[in-house]
Amino acid sequence: MKPLNVRFSDKLKSDLSALSVETGEKESVIARAAMQIGLEFLDRFDESQQSSFFRDINEFIEFKNSESK
Repeated sequence: MKPLNVRFSDKLKSDLSALSVETGEKESVIARAAMQIGLEFLDRFDESQQSSFFRDINEFIEFKNSESK
């Protein structure tokens, strides 16, 4: 599998590290599972919910992206 070029905030890195210690899993496994859960969550919205949800989520993603720079 090709690695993704994803940058995590210091808080998220800390959370991943804590979950890694608690579960005994690698941080990369936990991060990949979280991304899969998030993508599955997005896939389960029906058409009417997606339009408003994606508008809000796109604003959130832009905010988080600018925050991490």
